[in-house]
Amino acid sequence: MRSQPVPFGPFTLDRATGTLLRGSEPVVLGHRAISLLQALLDARGQVVPKAALFHAAWPGIAVGEANLSVQIAALRKALGPAPGGREWIVTVPRIGYRLPPAELLPGDPLPVLTDLPRLAVMPFENLSDMDGQDYFAEGMVEDITTALGRFHSFAVVSHNSARIYRDLPADARQIALELGVSYLLKGSLRRSGDRLRISARLIEGLAGTQVWAGVFDGTDTEVFSFQDRITASVAAIIEPRLQAAELARSRRAGQVSVSAYDFYLRALPRWATNSAAGVREAVDLMQNAVALEPDNATYLSLLMNALQMRFGMGQAIMALEQREQILSLAQRALEHGGDDALVLARCAITLVHIRTDDEGSIALARQAVAANPNSPAVVVMSAIVELHAGSPEAALALFQRSLDLSPGDPMRHAALCGLAHALLVLHRNDEALDAARQALATNPAYEVTYWMLIAANVRLGRMDEAQKYLALYLGHNPAASLSAVRHGQPAGQEDRIEPILQGLKRAGLPD
Repeated sequence: MRSQPVPFGPFTLDRATGTLLRGSEPVVLGHRAISLLQALLDARGQVVPKAALFHAAWPGIAVGEANLSVQIAALRKALGPAPGGREWIVTVPRIGYRLPPAELLPGDPLPVLTDLPRLAVMPFENLSDMDGQDYFAEGMVEDITTALGRFHSFAVVSHNSARIYRDLPADARQIALELGVSYLLKGSLRRSGDRLRISARLIEGLAGTQVWAGVFDGTDTEVFSFQDRITASVAAIIEPRLQAAELARSRRAGQVSVSAYDFYLRALPRWATNSAAGVREAVDLMQNAVALEPDNATYLSLLMNALQMRFGMGQAIMALEQREQILSLAQRALEHGGDDALVLARCAITLVHIRTDDEGSIALARQAVAANPNSPAVVVMSAIVELHAGSPEAALALFQRSLDLSPGDPMRHAALCGLAHALLVLHRNDEALDAARQALATNPAYEVTYWMLIAANVRLGRMDEAQKYLALYLGHNPAASLSAVRHGQPAGQEDRIEPILQGLKRAGLPD
């Protein structure tokens, strides 16, 4: 409630009496300064425009801007220095002021992860040799901001909040502090004739270090189509880079892995290997995360998906109680995160594999792609659902889109393997073999790729090659059997899994 005391740093603002305490000692402040402080605290770290501050301290009275400056100066003096030697109250040029949460004020060590990472897409520098191109750079940044805002693993500040820095000299640390963000996406645009180049770089704000950079080239013959491609590419690359940077920052800060978010960050790369050992480790880590945050849909969906993968890859046969556990996790994930594209996609691929409602799984997958068509993980999982329960042609298009979105995505092997499977279903065996070989080169630990290599070689009459890959597969999974593979795959449309089962059987996999 608004009458309750508000703590920040060593201070407490007592709303009921209109007094500020440092510990138990009162801080002498006039009522206008108290009103300004209350408005800044109510904003919870966001920028408070000058007009709102005038209204808070001088309601119904017209005063000059100097009055506000005097009161802010008095308030700063009374508060003293913040951690790291900075001011508690940050000036946002031409706009207003903000009071960042204490954990965002720089000092030693770097801030501990307490919430989702926040990102600001800064105005791109226009380096064009053509006049009147600022609108294009502005539109590009706005589209990238919108695309990134569709992700739920990080927060994105509004375009209007970031664009005030377009003509202001400020380093990354200062901007990160003023906007309250962990990361900045900066860039430049150069347009010459019909050629267009976009350079972008991701910066860890409080450290000022670059964690990713990319260059995008093309023509502007179809400006809006090209703009969409850049936006999709940047959005697809940013998310995994942010996760990796957060994990590195967590380690530099010396955190013991006790937070749910840290368990999640550590589980992600293990889950992405799709190896038996990696998936087992991901299950253990995510069980810890869910124990700490049992209503977190992201954590529930990853645990559910990792549990299902152990059976889907033919490593074991699912018992009834394990199936019920996975279904329970899916239900809870959808209850708490039914608007999250990644949660929807994970639930869709999991439910289609444990033979529930195929139409429902397809609906979830298509809803996920509609919610975030720029996430390679969302697109590839939805493609797998289409492959097993929907249209193989639609699956083929989605697998290709996932590959086009992000050449460096950690789940690229899954997209290539799925592409090979779809091509086998469509009897395009040479292409399937080529895709499977690429998948193997990307991730030799992903056992399902060996199924595709075996089946494609059998279809092409290359039994020696098929048996070579079977031996490699059994080296990864000595207990593998035809029945375990069959049991872990969706039923209902047998033509989707039959090419794989027939290939494995003819190559000599025991039943």
